[in-house]
Amino acid sequence: EVIDRELEDCSIQVGNTVEYVCTKATTGTVTPSTVPNSQLKTAAISFPVKTLAALQTFANPATNIRSTEMNRIKDEFIKAAGFPAARFISTKTVEGYITGNAELQKWAAANPIIAANVLGKSYQEGGGIETIGGLKARWVGAHYADDATPDTTVDYMAADHMVVLPAEGLRKEVMGMVDGISFVPNGLVAGDLASAVNATRPVRGYYAYWELKGTLLVLNVGRKFMPFIKCQNGVMLFDAVP
Repeated sequence: EVIDRELEDCSIQVGNTVEYVCTKATTGTVTPSTVPNSQLKTAAISFPVKTLAALQTFANPATNIRSTEMNRIKDEFIKAAGFPAARFISTKTVEGYITGNAELQKWAAANPIIAANVLGKSYQEGGGIETIGGLKARWVGAHYADDATPDTTVDYMAADHMVVLPAEGLRKEVMGMVDGISFVPNGLVAGDLASAVNATRPVRGYYAYWELKGTLLVLNVGRKFMPFIKCQNGVMLFDAVP
């Protein structure tokens, strides 16, 4: 049971790291040395994504977010990519700008029954509005903390940014993942991993092995990977508060 819990906990940590790096890739830059729990010390890696800034800041309630900004996002996306935008990933900060926007509030007042269905989850549960202007929304409220500095959290993305993407069915046409090779011991390691160099095997992507450190049995779990963007115009980084 203890081993099962350790495996589950390690798998969650690896999954969180993968999610964090992929989110950062869609914003245009990943710095491996600053990724929580990363063992890489390399400099920043740039990813080619299309960028666009709002004509008027979303932070101003008077900005026509639905009628002007969202329509412009969709128009600029399809012009560049050749296929339509279908969804976006953003933060609860941007969600607050949208639900507090005067244009949306005016629409809600004129259509109370429909508005209750559209805005109910956001207002009552804090889950966030699910669709606006024909684009499905996913709100990222995640922060990442590593074991070394548990009291220091890192945001997945900047508070005022939106990542605009095509339909889920086009995901593999826009982004991909490369799994690297790690050399892991064939059995239990006692002491330094280098001592098992003659008894290692290559493993692509995920890896796991046990290591005996003194009287402690340590489970090492990880994944060597890097996302990449196939179609740079298929990912748009939008600045809602330029």
